[in-house]
Amino acid sequence: MVVNRNTSKMKKLPPEEEAIEQKRIVMKWEFYKVPFKESVALLSQMTRM
Repeated sequence: MVVNRNTSKMKKLPPEEEAIEQKRIVMKWEFYKVPFKESVALLSQMTRM
């Protein structure tokens, strides 16, 4: 999982913005997790052929 590292390191965000940023990352991760598992399954099937 690639997290945008430069958000908290370079410029310090206010706590509320930091929380929003974290939520955004988590939501994105939750959104990608299921399709990612499915695509891994598909890829492994394709490589077996």
